[in-house]
Amino acid sequence: MAGAGAALYKIGGVFDDVSDTIRVGTGASGKSLADMEQIAKNIGTTVPSSFEDIGASVADVNTRLGLTGDPLQKVTAQFLELGNMGIDADINEVSAALSGFGIKGAEIEGSMDKLFQVSQATGLSVTELSTSVVKAGPALRNFGFGLGESAALVGQLDKSGMDADKTLASMSRAMQAFAKEGKDGKQALFGT
Repeated sequence: MAGAGAALYKIGGVFDDVSDTIRVGTGASGKSLADMEQIAKNIGTTVPSSFEDIGASVADVNTRLGLTGDPLQKVTAQFLELGNMGIDADINEVSAALSGFGIKGAEIEGSMDKLFQVSQATGLSVTELSTSVVKAGPALRNFGFGLGESAALVGQLDKSGMDADKTLASMSRAMQAFAKEGKDGKQALFGT
């Protein structure tokens, strides 16, 4: 019984640490904090990660993407699962890519799946894909590309042996030149 009591005390200490991590990382209190603590516990039953990592991930995803409730739980689990598979998916880079393409709320989960699929198909990490689409985001959006299409383009350029960042920078310069001439860049390049 003494051993069981010590184990329960240790588990309680871990949950206190998780709560502190979430509170410090998000500034949440009251019901909002309790909801995120429950999300961390829920994730802990399905994703093999330490509660310390889960708490930090819940806080980061909430802070960077503004997610709460079920979307927060699903997207946090996605980030943790990517990490468990050895796939680099930095929340700061990924959130910048998502925000740059205006992806919010419930759309994030599907976009994360697309980034993962492109990562698997091309060998680039989710972080590398995100970093490249952030750099070229304005040009890609002017061409009418969404996040998934942009990531696929970056992946295919890299897979073809081309420097995706330099190629996309050239596209950006071409867009600027077309704009100065009063032409629609997408139409000039693609004939659409």
